[in-house]
Amino acid sequence: MALQVAHLMQPHVILMDAMMPGLDGFATCRRIKAAAETQHIPVIFMTGLTEIEHVTMAFDAGGVDYVTKPVRPAEVLARLKAHVQNATKMHQATSALDAFGQATIAILPTDKRLVWQTPLAKQYLEQYFAEWAAKEAYSAVQTLPPMIYQ
Repeated sequence: MALQVAHLMQPHVILMDAMMPGLDGFATCRRIKAAAETQHIPVIFMTGLTEIEHVTMAFDAGGVDYVTKPVRPAEVLARLKAHVQNATKMHQATSALDAFGQATIAILPTDKRLVWQTPLAKQYLEQYFAEWAAKEAYSAVQTLPPMIYQ
């Protein structure tokens, strides 16, 4: 349900508990971050779990912040404001790069993983890999040994 709402509503930020019935907050966050339509949405965990392992799990899942219960409303509002402002600036930067025809990507140096791309870069990558896959498939067919008929 939360995933469908995120895809449909495109909120500016998601405030989520780590402990939820069915799919827990960590798994939900991973799915949000895995989908191109929602990966830009900052996820803040708000939970009663206080162990360091839970905090690191939240950040590993893609969360941008972690607030423990009982919450202090003024602190939560300040965190929300900061993350929404950062997300807005990132969106504006992405839009500006795309508007000027800049196909830009960011690759994490530790594991060579693509972590960010402008929409134009995504389009180019999809086109390139589709063409590459087609060439590889054609090449594989061309290199098959001739069939032997008996």
